Amino acid sequence: MPQLGKTLFDEFLKQRATKAGEAFVPFDIDTDYPRYVDGKPRYDGVADFLVSRGIELPLGTAEDGPEVQSVHALGNLKDRYFLQYLEHEGIEPARAVVVEDAIVGVKAGCAGRFGCVIGVDRRDQTQAMRDAGADVVVTDLGQIQLAVEPSSAWSLVFEDFDPAQEGIREALCALGNGYFATRGATAGAQADDIHYPGTYLAGGYNRLRTDIAGRSVENEDLVNFPNWLALKFRIGGDDWFDVRSVKVLSYRQELDLRSGMLLRSLSFEDGRVTNDGAKLYRKFNNKHLESLAGEVVGEDGVCLLVRTCQSHISVAQAVRTRSFLDGKLLEVRRRVIEEPGYIGQELKVDLKQGETLLIEKLASIYTSRDVE
Repeated sequence: MPQLGKTLFDEFLKQRATKAGEAFVPFDIDTDYPRYVDGKPRYDGVADFLVSRGIELPLGTAEDGPEVQSVHALGNLKDRYFLQYLEHEGIEPARAVVVEDAIVGVKAGCAGRFGCVIGVDRRDQTQAMRDAGADVVVTDLGQIQLAVEPSSAWSLVFEDFDPAQEGIREALCALGNGYFATRGATAGAQADDIHYPGTYLAGGYNRLRTDIAGRSVENEDLVNFPNWLALKFRIGGDDWFDVRSVKVLSYRQELDLRSGMLLRSLSFEDGRVTNDGAKLYRKFNNKHLESLAGEVVGEDGVCLLVRTCQSHISVAQAVRTRSFLDGKLLEVRRRVIEEPGYIGQELKVDLKQGETLLIEKLASIYTSRDVE
């Protein structure tokens, strides 16, 4: 690219001018690049530009390093500058494409582990470029066709809400980081005949003994810890929103495997929402856990402390919920709801038509097995 050529030549010209006590005349992208460099093999471009400045250097070899004074050595600096450019722009080599018309450049691209190395054959050396490691070899850049990779290549997408499939979709769309994992349930879901929200910790097991048909059976289960996702909304005095009680206009759920994000969008017909009395907070009922405490943490957070009843693993979950209106943090009215086994907050926000409300929920989980 022109800017890399300018960086390469300017550094060389500046060092040479300093040693000779002459004025430094920089490489001009607008005039020097199209006249001497553009469209030519790398070393031919270097040689032609040097001749235009009255500078003579031996041709050298493709293996010449920066300590050698030769046309090849100067041309080889392009690889170093290219890597510096990628680092400055925050681009990983594996996500970049190298286009080279010199075999040494193809080799350098392969050695740098770039995502794709394209060789441009201007000297009847197609096979040599392939042997050097080129992924693709063309005779003209016009032969290269670019296409946008379909999002489905990295995404698991569902275009409708299907109650019968929600259970398996929640399992397929679970997200985790090696410390804990959360099933891909919708934020407003609660355990029922359709949904089963769950948060599971690495090593978070509990052993229980059950009497079955006169026999004592012992099982060690991975405990489903409190659901930190819980978030429902309602408009005015309506019941809490339930997707099964509205006319859905569009629905899309996407697990982006490349970014590790679960995205869900829903559009529904606004009307009087009625359902079977779903509650915002469901009593904590888990035979593996016993509740210890719940408390308010700051103005926008709550904390719940529980413990497994047999393995005695204590787990603290702290959740902060903030609201933003058109990008600005809101001071909202809050009411703490606290009962044995759960704690939460009810938020009230006034919205006008056309305004956008963003709710940010941040959870932190810590166990008695963690070591600082």
